[in-house]
Amino acid sequence: METQYFKDYSPALGREMECKVYGHAGRPVLFIPCQDGRFFDFENFKMTDVWAPWIESGKVMVFSIDTMDKESWSDKEGDPYWRIRRYEQWIDYITQEMVPFIRDMANRRNGWEGYPGITVFGCSLGATHAANLYFRFPDLFDGLLALSGIYTAEYGFGSYMDEVVYRNSPIHYLSNMPADHPFIARYNQNKGIICVGQGDWEKPETTFRIGDICREKGIEGVVVIGGDGSFRGARDLCGEGIPCIGVPGTIDNDIACTDYTIGYDTALNTAMEMIDRIRDTTESHDRCSVVEVMGRRCGDIALHTSIAVGAMATLVPEVPYDFERDIVARMKLAQSTGKRHYIIVVAEGVGHTQELTERIQASTGIETRATVLGHVQRGGSPTLRDRVVASRMGYHAVELLHNGASNRVVALKGEQVVDFDITEALNMPRIFDENLYRVSARLSI
Repeated sequence: METQYFKDYSPALGREMECKVYGHAGRPVLFIPCQDGRFFDFENFKMTDVWAPWIESGKVMVFSIDTMDKESWSDKEGDPYWRIRRYEQWIDYITQEMVPFIRDMANRRNGWEGYPGITVFGCSLGATHAANLYFRFPDLFDGLLALSGIYTAEYGFGSYMDEVVYRNSPIHYLSNMPADHPFIARYNQNKGIICVGQGDWEKPETTFRIGDICREKGIEGVVVIGGDGSFRGARDLCGEGIPCIGVPGTIDNDIACTDYTIGYDTALNTAMEMIDRIRDTTESHDRCSVVEVMGRRCGDIALHTSIAVGAMATLVPEVPYDFERDIVARMKLAQSTGKRHYIIVVAEGVGHTQELTERIQASTGIETRATVLGHVQRGGSPTLRDRVVASRMGYHAVELLHNGASNRVVALKGEQVVDFDITEALNMPRIFDENLYRVSARLSI
């Protein structure tokens, strides 16, 4: 991953400011750290690991900057008049200095021209700042990912209010924005995602208030792509009056109401390709390779990949296994036929992959190595099947919204795109394909 560090004087702030850029090409993303955060938090908090598939494949470039919270929102004992004006200088630094810098680098690296839009992303108070930038400057920031923010300036400035506080408090200025304001059309063209959890430390009230305002101003419905947790959030938003349609997007294929989830086929092909490469070393060294694939509660990736690569054993969370019967005895049977190398595929939900690897070597005397494929399964270029199914599901979701429907989940049953009530979908039992599991066991001998 290409990483660059910059330190330059900011005329808006009258001081030097630091930033880091991750990636060599792709859509520009501005990351705002959490409260009092620094430019290096994106890396220190391991977000580089999560974003690595998109950064390394040239799909995004992430620009991580410093906050000024200690001189503005967090300085509760300071004069609010000067604190909010210091914050406004930081906003000027972003819009007048960082945005041109980001656009120039994105154009040069991608061979673009013009004024590319920027996605702004943050968590906690970083989400507050990100949403403020998105709603105040929709011509600059056409994408938003805000996680667990508080969208009123009361958090930092209490009951104090003046014109500068007002224009940095989304709950206030959006409430008074006329329905025919040109920004409303821009919001509907842009893409914004505002999420909040349900933990004790979360403060969801302002997130729901943002939802109320979106409804009042004619900002259209939301297509929520994700799993069961995302659909519960969509149901809550529907209860607040925001039309929502869920689309199943998870590589684990663990959503009960649908036979197929977006991302699953790409993950399968990635896992298969990686294990095919591991097999070369396994064969040449007469070794046993234990490969952990994703699937915390669902063993579909492990099961289907195992069949595709001809694994000797498959361990999934849905089926308890016996170490001697399902691994050692099968390895001995394979040895009796002349086989000298073995692949065992384990879903992450089974756990203890390294301990299992050591136990196999101790019990059989065969050199055994563990490989955890990890987040490589979440990235990469989508397969043709994923692209087609995603397009069909997305089209169906938009059609539902257009026809006035809400609180629905799109699903694939066989090859037919259907939809269910969200609560009905969430209550469906998930059925593991035990017959295919038995087929896998027979094929591996």
